Amino acid sequence: MNTQPLPHIEASLKKDLDLLKAKLMEMAERAEKAHWDSLAALKARDRQAAYTVIIRDQYIDELEIELDKQCQEFIIRHQPAGGHLRFVLSVVKVVKELERIGDYAESIARQVLILSSIPSLPPLDKIEMLAKMALTMFRSAVRCLIEADAKGAAETLKQELAADKLRREIDGELACMREKNQFAFEAFTPLLTIVRRFERVSDQARNICEETLYMATGEYVRHKGSDTFKIMFIDDDGSCLAPLAEAISKSLNFHKFIFVAACLNKGIPDMLVIDFMKSKGLAVEDKPVPIFDQVEDKERFNVMIALSPACRPIMPEHDSKMMGLEWFIDNPMRQANVGEALEKAFNYLKTHIIDLVSAIQGEIKNNVNFLR
Repeated sequence: MNTQPLPHIEASLKKDLDLLKAKLMEMAERAEKAHWDSLAALKARDRQAAYTVIIRDQYIDELEIELDKQCQEFIIRHQPAGGHLRFVLSVVKVVKELERIGDYAESIARQVLILSSIPSLPPLDKIEMLAKMALTMFRSAVRCLIEADAKGAAETLKQELAADKLRREIDGELACMREKNQFAFEAFTPLLTIVRRFERVSDQARNICEETLYMATGEYVRHKGSDTFKIMFIDDDGSCLAPLAEAISKSLNFHKFIFVAACLNKGIPDMLVIDFMKSKGLAVEDKPVPIFDQVEDKERFNVMIALSPACRPIMPEHDSKMMGLEWFIDNPMRQANVGEALEKAFNYLKTHIIDLVSAIQGEIKNNVNFLR
């Protein structure tokens, strides 16, 4: 019995695959162009160009709907298996990544509208460098998906670390310039947002590369081998809350959990805090709290907890794989009764840490893919 597909069935399958790839490429090109246009609008502080990017985002949204429908029809018509099925399933996921990338361009354009009326801005050359790095990576990732190029995807994947490093450099330079009043204060948050959006393009490109590797090999590489849960505590100056939270967490001896303290500005734990931690039997590390921008592999953390409202601008996006939480506490070192405030902060942090870890452990137990 002949089990080979009939020629007309093969031709129909190839035709529909080509149509799917063409539509995917169209959406990717529109998303990429939106970013180049938003970068041009930023450099020229061109409000009209920014409005154009915002308006055109609807076309990317419409393509998302078209591609979703096209994928559904492809599965119904051809009932694919093996590599063809993995390709269509990967496209379904990648379409969402492309829509997010389009949203990032729209967000950048909205920040340009704010910056357009601010007379004093810092140099934008490194932001442009980051944009070019991320968009080049994005274009390569899409090409690898279309061509099922696993080797190219693996190479492109490595570029994300460079984009993350450059983003940290820019964040640090902007913070330093802000402290020295070298540009208008109102420009700081919009600029940070723009930097994060461009860096997020490289994150989404990484996701596309991972989908390509899945499509080519049938194995997921995302978070492969991860068996620990990483939680970061962040405060503004590192004098109290973040090191206290880290010390409490480590004292609870949770299995397969890693806890790290970080701060926005360089600082060391106050001696009163150190004495308090010793009185509670907590381990005290005689070292400065690392600055957030210098923490390596931040994107590998699972939870980021802000202990101060000043940390809001660096919290993860809603579509990020990292979960962001806000545990805002008044810094005990700024209270009239420091001892009482430290006791209150200790109890608050300990109960919240125990509840959070218990919830995570429950999810891990009920869902083996929770960390994947």
